[in-house]
Amino acid sequence: MDHQATTLAQITELLQHLFNLHQAGTTTPCLLLVGESGIGKTQLLADFCRPPGQLITLAPSLFESPADLLGFPQPNAQTGRMDHLPPSFLPAQSPPAGQPAILLIDDLMRCPTFIQDALMRLIYDRRLGHYLLPEAWMICATSNTIPSDPAFRSRCLIHQVEFDLPTWVDYLQDWLPARELSFVQHCPELINQGANPREFTFFFQLIQGLSTEKLLQNQGRMLRLCGSNLPPETVNAFYLFLQHRLEPLMTDRDFYQRPDFSAVLELVQQQLRPNGGQSARPDLSRLLIDRLLQVLLSQPQPAADQVDRFIKLLQLSLIPADLVAAAIDQICQHNHPALLEAVFNDARLSDLSIGVRAG
Repeated sequence: MDHQATTLAQITELLQHLFNLHQAGTTTPCLLLVGESGIGKTQLLADFCRPPGQLITLAPSLFESPADLLGFPQPNAQTGRMDHLPPSFLPAQSPPAGQPAILLIDDLMRCPTFIQDALMRLIYDRRLGHYLLPEAWMICATSNTIPSDPAFRSRCLIHQVEFDLPTWVDYLQDWLPARELSFVQHCPELINQGANPREFTFFFQLIQGLSTEKLLQNQGRMLRLCGSNLPPETVNAFYLFLQHRLEPLMTDRDFYQRPDFSAVLELVQQQLRPNGGQSARPDLSRLLIDRLLQVLLSQPQPAADQVDRFIKLLQLSLIPADLVAAAIDQICQHNHPALLEAVFNDARLSDLSIGVRAG
């Protein structure tokens, strides 16, 4: 059975809905997040349970037998039966009202099947032997693959998670310097192309606090240091980004979402002419136009305001005509209705489009 791809942002909305149901007294099924390693599944759950919320993580691959989950056996003198003292890593009481609490089974499919069978009891019955999971706790799990056992699948709410760049960027903004954040925003195609988001995060932690000048002086050393995390072409792309001083260039989000667009256009012109010249730097112009155009081409019906902003960028006199023509060529190749209409409604751009199609 195929499961619809879900972004991290959508998972956050789903978590909030499940949490609201729990607060109302409804027990919800285990939420199983399936996706590639390093895309932020576990981090998303941790962010949702930020203090005063609680997150307890189980690593089932470390369990040797179901007894590790059941706890230590102890005779009960009153009943003449054997009880189990539940392990201390399992929640003992409900959290205060209004605070999220998640019991996370991380990397569910990496443990032996007999451990999975024990976890199935916890997932479905919310109990293990004599242990009963407090009602306010939600159960979530992560995995790189969907369980093959139909009995397991039927006990979980399964979502196939796909990488979501905007959500990851929002997470990075809490701690990542502007230089590295700008690189991610300008080169999103490098993410998951040979390295996953977690490996990018490790790389950024390695260079944190190092100035651009020091990084450029020690490029060979950094290539060797980061070779185990990132492909050489990715690190080289980062150094090209530094060498060409692309970090101040406006991001897609700022261009399309800042309220005062006249101020946005003024800032763009300053960035494209860093030395105050009459014409824009071709490399900066090409990079900015390509990034902004890809945002629109990825949407069947982009917002009219976004289309209008992009057209006004192409109308700037400092943008080289060959770059404008190249952008129009991409629009024609994609046969994008909204963009084509905007191009044809502008006399100069319409003339360029005729030349592009004639060529």
